[in-house]
Amino acid sequence: MSTLQKQMFIDGAFTSHQGNWIDVVNPSTEIVIARVPEGSVEDARRAIDAAAAAQPAWEALPAVERGVWLHKIASGIRQREGTDRHHCG
Repeated sequence: MSTLQKQMFIDGAFTSHQGNWIDVVNPSTEIVIARVPEGSVEDARRAIDAAAAAQPAWEALPAVERGVWLHKIASGIRQREGTDRHHCG
């Protein structure tokens, strides 16, 4: 079984990471199922700045259109649900 290694997604793109990684452990098996980047203060700042820059465009969308986007996101999450379960032991 291979361990998934995830990247941070900041400002519309997956970012390269040169720092430390955090193991994600399945608590029922104590098996490492993934590794995620340990974000830095700079990573957090870039994410906050990107979110702040995107906010006016999101806010300008009519509520119905924002709802459509949220439903699309939820649908995508439901479709992916379980795709990484084979890594969970």
